[in-house]
Amino acid sequence: DFEIDVVGFLAILGEGSIGANAHIITFTKWCLIPRLLPAPQVLLPAQRPENLKVKEAYVTAVESGNISACINHVAHVLIDAEDIQRNETRCVRIVRNPEHPDRPIRPKRLSPLLAVNLLGCGCSVGLFVASVVLNDGMSMLATLCLSFLSTLTGVANHWDLVAKDPAIQPKPDEVLPRGDLVVRYPNGSFLVVKCNEQVARELYFTREDIRYTMVQRRGIYRTISLTGTLLLMLGVIFLANATKALQLAWAVIYVLLNAAYWSFAALPKRYHWDLDRYKVTEIGIERPNFNDNRFTDALFKAVLFAQGADWARIGEAAAPRTKIWDDWL
Repeated sequence: DFEIDVVGFLAILGEGSIGANAHIITFTKWCLIPRLLPAPQVLLPAQRPENLKVKEAYVTAVESGNISACINHVAHVLIDAEDIQRNETRCVRIVRNPEHPDRPIRPKRLSPLLAVNLLGCGCSVGLFVASVVLNDGMSMLATLCLSFLSTLTGVANHWDLVAKDPAIQPKPDEVLPRGDLVVRYPNGSFLVVKCNEQVARELYFTREDIRYTMVQRRGIYRTISLTGTLLLMLGVIFLANATKALQLAWAVIYVLLNAAYWSFAALPKRYHWDLDRYKVTEIGIERPNFNDNRFTDALFKAVLFAQGADWARIGEAAAPRTKIWDDWL
């Protein structure tokens, strides 16, 4: 006989797609609705992060000389630099959007994340109704445990971005100094950002701390995490004792949800964030030719875009500290 008792394991698969976007999943208030969620254990880590993940890069301010050994998450999403090529040089201008200068940074209200959340909620309701109609108490209990587990993870992890409060607060008629900066990525590519000092500090030189809105104390969080783990185990046990027909329905639904969350994780991150607070204008992109793929050329183009070479010697220098390179710069 064909056995599908292992269908319960499908409930804990899909860690990659959930883990890659755990921060945005728990940023929106839709994380509080009961729904089926692949691999919910990913959202119950032993220790919650205190800030957003940073991207490996080296940031140097052209005028002030400020440096940072990483690029903030919001700045990376805003520029959409995931696909920047090796030894590519790009230049953009970032300003506060005059139409929404004080809009908070938040998740988009209408986004693919909303679609997958509603899909999980719809699947949860459908399975519960089917369990009642087919008089399957075990499937009903599994639906309740695994659906409200997602609500529990939302309560434990829902967060908000701490408001950025840069040292520079300009007066209405004040013109801020240049805050142009250069971002150097490990693959030898450069991003030159033209902006004022306030935007530079907000996006690149202020740490992105997060504040948990519902559960602040670690002891309470650990209790919720333990409760969630028990709900997950009970849900899998109940599911293993459901009727074969509903186990098949559960299997199909978890395959569907995993496919939906993998598709969600594959989308560019800008699809999930509302960053209308800023306006980005592309100034130029200089991509290397097939026969001219050299770091020196990328650095030369970055110097041209930045209108100076002093930044290349600050901190972790962009070029070797030798007389030949100094003369070249």
